[in-house]
Amino acid sequence: MMDVRKIMKTLSFCGLVFLGFLLLFENRVALPIWLQVAGRYHTLLLHFPIVLLCLVLLAAVWNEPLMQTTKWKNFESLTVLTTVATAILGFLLSIEQTDKGNTLFWHKWSGTILAFLAYLFCFYRERILETQIKLRISAVFLFLILTITGHWGGSITHGDGYLTAVFQSNKSEPLELSEARIFKDVVQPILADKCGNCHKASVLKGGLSLEDSVSIFKGGKNGKAIVAGSLDKSLLYQRLVLPMTDKKHMPLSEKPQLSASELALIEEWIKMGAPFEQLLVERPLADSLRILSMPFLDNRLKKSSEKQYDFKAASADQIAELNNNYRVVKQLGFSSPALAVSFFGKANYSFDQLKALKPIASQIVHLNLAKMPVTNDQLDWMTNLENLEELNLNYTEIDNNNLKALAGLKHLHSLSLVGTKINQKGLEIVSSFSELKTLYVWNTDLTLAEMKNLQVKFPAIQIETGFQGADTMVIPLNQPIISTAAGFFKEKVSISLKHVINGVELRYTLNGKEPDSISLLYSSPFFVDSSFKLTVKAFKKGWLPSKPVSSQYFKAGIPIVKSTLLTPPDPKYALHADKILIDLDAGDPGDFGTRALGYQKNDAIVVLDMGKPTEMHGLKVLNLQNIGAYIFPPVQMQVLGSNNMQDWKQLSNQHYTMPIKMAGANTPFLTLNFQSATYRFLKFSAKPIAKLPEWHPGKGQPGWFFMSELVVY
Repeated sequence: MMDVRKIMKTLSFCGLVFLGFLLLFENRVALPIWLQVAGRYHTLLLHFPIVLLCLVLLAAVWNEPLMQTTKWKNFESLTVLTTVATAILGFLLSIEQTDKGNTLFWHKWSGTILAFLAYLFCFYRERILETQIKLRISAVFLFLILTITGHWGGSITHGDGYLTAVFQSNKSEPLELSEARIFKDVVQPILADKCGNCHKASVLKGGLSLEDSVSIFKGGKNGKAIVAGSLDKSLLYQRLVLPMTDKKHMPLSEKPQLSASELALIEEWIKMGAPFEQLLVERPLADSLRILSMPFLDNRLKKSSEKQYDFKAASADQIAELNNNYRVVKQLGFSSPALAVSFFGKANYSFDQLKALKPIASQIVHLNLAKMPVTNDQLDWMTNLENLEELNLNYTEIDNNNLKALAGLKHLHSLSLVGTKINQKGLEIVSSFSELKTLYVWNTDLTLAEMKNLQVKFPAIQIETGFQGADTMVIPLNQPIISTAAGFFKEKVSISLKHVINGVELRYTLNGKEPDSISLLYSSPFFVDSSFKLTVKAFKKGWLPSKPVSSQYFKAGIPIVKSTLLTPPDPKYALHADKILIDLDAGDPGDFGTRALGYQKNDAIVVLDMGKPTEMHGLKVLNLQNIGAYIFPPVQMQVLGSNNMQDWKQLSNQHYTMPIKMAGANTPFLTLNFQSATYRFLKFSAKPIAKLPEWHPGKGQPGWFFMSELVVY
């Protein structure tokens, strides 16, 4: 009769010899394909020997007689064989994936030791473990080795401290804004959270660590992770923006993905030269990288404790009664008696509305009257606000007269007089207020020299002057604001523009070209009745022009009753497939998953039903493109017409030249013109690029075609 135990013992011994060979010579081993596939069974098989080994060790501690039976010894033999096999498969997996790192190193050694000790424990314990106490101590020791090995394996897959993470505090240390560094405090936490499980010094998947600047610039086996200032050459960014279905997309599709704000931050950080040691406050307030970084620091920045006040709180009924659409009264904190009051709507303001605050005058510490028709005579009443700390009178009608009345506000430490008619005399008056700490006075009749002189005269007050043209420096204007939402419109669209600074000229174009100082001048809202790309820049004497800002507008075509897909899009990019092509939503160039249909391995073919025979002469396709993410224009598009869904006539057939370099995300309209014809049905088809060009990082792989809207005209 075949001795099963002896066979499994022999196989286990051979496996240990092979395991030792791999341990010593893994760097010289080149695996054939079938062994690479076998290595991936490590994660599938490893739970089986763990359970078997735990049962063997439990029997050693609590039921020694069971261990003497033939069936149990065969069970132990199977345990050893599967333990050795799992260790071997783990080695093959690490060689195939070229993973490195300290944690992986110790995981391999502990796995090998565990397999060797399990072999001795199951086949030779009667010779080397004569007493019950030795047997139990050995079982406990083996369990510890098993736990440590599993802990290191879990850390490789799920992150550092796999078993101990629950005992560690995840609370970040408070941080001063002046000490915050762009990489250490903003970028690195994102990389650690979304990429750190695989790309750290203890794992080094693909030979890449993202823990520090040296490792990041060194890169991994596939190239440099970051090339400062170049998104096209930064492998990290290219992998992040790949479609989720691409096997090279990172993080892996089953892992948590970067949010849109996290991806935007990484993109801006690379574009800005990937600064590592720079402090965040060293960048200008309006700097895009600084703006994108602030939300990620908000929870860590040290917040000053809520100020305590010794006056009584106003009643909830009083506060509710004084609140309306044009006057907002709210508490500064959840339990604070202090109140902040703001007024809105210049046409609805009156002095009586201000005087109505009398019942809560002692609780008001912040008062915002910006852009209200406040006059000098109203300043006397404000002395009733005995605890007022901050007063905003920006762009009101006050001047130097009666400013002395505000001297009675003994707690006033912040006064904003931007855009008022005060001059040097008025500034000298308010600068004498005993508690005043901050004064805002730009866009007034004061010159920069006068404000600087007063700053010297009153050093205890921070006089915020803003930027006064080019006395000492020239800075760019803020970008204009396009108030009209981008997207589709039916008949015509009203374009409204504005800027935060008075006296700015807004110049615009409707063809996407960057405006200059002689482009069309915006004076009031205007209408446009055809598709266009609006680009706007701000100009003002003494300032540098702003950066351009753009929005794209698409005129809706002939109404389409129904769209029917004859070929399915990729399942990951098929959301709202029944209506997405005719819903008059232009989508977002960065949103592949919810606002567009994606095709890669088959042509996109869709039939449009106009409801009745309709005269038409063209079809436009809103095509999403992102060359870095493998999303190209189609190689070929064609449109056919029919009135019965059987007899089709070709109306247009166009081939497109592929891009020759990287480009950012955009949504161009691709147009198929044809001679005027009358049809009820149109069949549109588009062919994705079969192989990406040689210059592309994904050369030879299939590309993607994305569309978000079809317009018939």
